[in-house]
Amino acid sequence: QHELKLETVQDVLVQLAIRSLGGSESHALADSGFGYSQVLPILARGLIATSGSTLIVEQPEVHLNPALQTRVADFLVAMARAGKQILVETHSEHIVNAVRVLSAEDHTGRIASECTILYLEATGGKPTVHELSVRGDGTVPEWPRNFFGEAATLTGRLLRAQKRFRGVPQ
Repeated sequence: QHELKLETVQDVLVQLAIRSLGGSESHALADSGFGYSQVLPILARGLIATSGSTLIVEQPEVHLNPALQTRVADFLVAMARAGKQILVETHSEHIVNAVRVLSAEDHTGRIASECTILYLEATGGKPTVHELSVRGDGTVPEWPRNFFGEAATLTGRLLRAQKRFRGVPQ
């Protein structure tokens, strides 16, 4: 059974149904959450774009849960591998980290060599642009201190707070 299903009603109306990865039933796109309707144009434009063209995407993560954000990153990388230039403006740590993971999993090194992350930071009232490269192992040298540090900070705080439940002195 496919994840997407198209149905035509009276040869006029086209209805798109979506099945979740673990589910067995399909549901109308209109009943599946706003995120799907937001990402559908990105998928369509990516698929119809020709090799050598540029696809510009603004905040593909809007209204998507982290798992779907990661799948969008998979799709965008697949489009880049198909010869399309992809420019993404995002606030999603999941998308950036998915690209890092895909770079590390890519035995050819092509993803890392073709990927650049531009990070804009306001310093002294003026924007500063940091051009970051992704290495073949998924690391990003010169990762700015304030760039997606919230997850690591929260994890550290949680681990320190959990010490008291294990009887470990702080």
